[in-house]
Amino acid sequence: SNPAHYASFLTPLVPSADPKTLGYYDPGMGDIFVCAGAAGVTTVAHEVTHSLLGSDGDFPLAPMYLQEGVASLFELPDFQHPPGEIHGKAHFRLQTLRTLLASPDARAAADIRLDALFGMDVGSFRGPDAYIRYAVSREAMRWLDAQHKLWPFYRVFRDAVLDDPTGEKSFTAVMGKTPAAATPEWLAWIRSPEAEHP
Repeated sequence: SNPAHYASFLTPLVPSADPKTLGYYDPGMGDIFVCAGAAGVTTVAHEVTHSLLGSDGDFPLAPMYLQEGVASLFELPDFQHPPGEIHGKAHFRLQTLRTLLASPDARAAADIRLDALFGMDVGSFRGPDAYIRYAVSREAMRWLDAQHKLWPFYRVFRDAVLDDPTGEKSFTAVMGKTPAAATPEWLAWIRSPEAEHP
């Protein structure tokens, strides 16, 4: 693939980022473009996950928050706890949310809610606040995984996506509460030492 093509494509999507530090999965072409560097391995894992979920994958109608949440979950995988399973380790996105939640500016934490997750569209993952959406998506998926609910939610949502395009009904069915009602528990987990472990 032509790196210049992807660099020219990525820059308008993430204008504040240096394209040399990014990766991109092109579902139309089936190509993965990753800039080699310090973050190359984690970026490869992220982009490969997109190919497994995306248009030719297991869940072609998955909304952006699920695609990016699961893909970023595996940027830093843990294969040891327990052996034979894969889970996401804590990384900088957890600290992003903790910093925003601790900010004296109430607007900084306004979108750190599970119900906001289900309203995210493709445009939410572009522009200067995209890092917040990535952090919310990843840590929501990691919280579900910590409760052994991520893959039950994924399966219920995948099978019901035509009737539940956002996944909110599937979340409620699996968790036994709405995203809004589950938000205080999720926020408590984000702030807890438990969130620092796989």
